[in-house]
Amino acid sequence: MNERLKRVIAKLERLGVEYKILELKERAYTSEDVVRLYGCPMEEICKTVVLKPDRGVIFAATLGGDKKLDVKKMRKIVGCRKMRFLNGEELEKATGFEPGTVCPVTLSDMLPLYLDKSCFRTEKVNFGSGDLLYGVEIRSEDIREAIKAEVVDIIE
Repeated sequence: MNERLKRVIAKLERLGVEYKILELKERAYTSEDVVRLYGCPMEEICKTVVLKPDRGVIFAATLGGDKKLDVKKMRKIVGCRKMRFLNGEELEKATGFEPGTVCPVTLSDMLPLYLDKSCFRTEKVNFGSGDLLYGVEIRSEDIREAIKAEVVDIIE
């Protein structure tokens, strides 16, 4: 268990949010990896991506693991003409997270985060923990408590 995961746990405990740490059999880089390694339904997974707009600051978007980001909707919300996903090196430099580990719980303290409505469609959700060998599960009703974000419609 690395320091990033310890910070996630500390924040959830400080907020009084019930959580479960999911131990994976091997490193999970994608939503598909989590389904294969842990066996939870894809609909329960939330993935977080970090983007750089042509103007303004980098930001993050969290959406259902089985959903695709609608770039047009996202550009309109952010107010930019172009944006791109950060590459692995940029992601680590800007956030401290390596690809596959991004956790919206602590990331939302660092930069603007947009949370898609698809994250609320199941009773519980799983997301990155800061450690490729673990995931975090919380009740979807606790998302607003755990993650500082604007709830929006950003999927295709």
